[in-house]
Amino acid sequence: MNNKILQDIVQNKDLLLGTLRDDIDYPKLVQAARDSWKDYEPIPDSSTKTVAIDGGMNFKPFQGMTLYVVDSVAVTPTNHMVNGIGKHGSGMDWDYDINTYNKEHVQSKMMISEMKSLTQALTVDYVDKGLAIPDHILVDGSFASWSESGVFKGAYPEAQEAKAIFLTTIRQRHLLTVPKMPVFISKSSDSPFYFKNIKTENKMGDIFYFNEMNHREAGYSAVKENSNYLKKSRIGIITFFARLKKDLPIYKYELLNTSGTLLTKEQLKELEEKFIRKLLDRLVYLSVKGYPYCLNLAHQNAKISDPDLRKVIRVLRMEREPGSREAVE
Repeated sequence: MNNKILQDIVQNKDLLLGTLRDDIDYPKLVQAARDSWKDYEPIPDSSTKTVAIDGGMNFKPFQGMTLYVVDSVAVTPTNHMVNGIGKHGSGMDWDYDINTYNKEHVQSKMMISEMKSLTQALTVDYVDKGLAIPDHILVDGSFASWSESGVFKGAYPEAQEAKAIFLTTIRQRHLLTVPKMPVFISKSSDSPFYFKNIKTENKMGDIFYFNEMNHREAGYSAVKENSNYLKKSRIGIITFFARLKKDLPIYKYELLNTSGTLLTKEQLKELEEKFIRKLLDRLVYLSVKGYPYCLNLAHQNAKISDPDLRKVIRVLRMEREPGSREAVE
């Protein structure tokens, strides 16, 4: 990038950043976030047992085609792959091909792989594999994003079997059932659902307004359920935001209501009292800088870096692409 562009951005940074907060509803939404917040200092629970799932992907366009590699992993907090999950029970699932896919299709392939790993994590016999039964299965990302993707909307026929098996499996588990109920955790989110009951035109995702609160204590927000997904897949998505320790980042959490009906206010209150605080107690014990360490391990194991992809390209002898950008680099 030419330095003139960067200099111009520096000169206009206040104006540029001001667009994030110039919405007339900005103060109302930040206050709504603050009003929903409940201070709570989680008490570390050393008996916690979890499994973490994450996926990785990388791809390279090649003369109208795309070489892609995707994977997903299931790991314990001690960085052991969960036997019985993935290909050959290795703890990993993967897929690769050269096809006419775009980026969204490759992302769908990764999501299918993650879905398969989660389905198997819900059904594998942990005792038979010599592993402790997890209290929770932590999944990096958002189930709402899964539901809004082409995978769930029928855009990709190859996803239908994995989706059907996953939905059948998850519907057999009650929200408050421990062990093995999945918890989706997002480091960032552009979802605008949480403040839908407030008549505003929020420009940003919900998590932005929680991060804008002038409040740095540990705690969590009130829990809310999105009924839209209940209609689509008979699974309600229960959302809340939480900070595990003072001054650390806020993350978005999603739980799945598989009862087939919306939870009542009394049930949501019971969920908060009997489940949410216990969940945060478990997570804080496993976390580094406010984020579950086992999810970091899953990310590192699943990551497919550019050097990794270059190794695949060399194996396939695709490194010398005719008409590549070398002439202008």
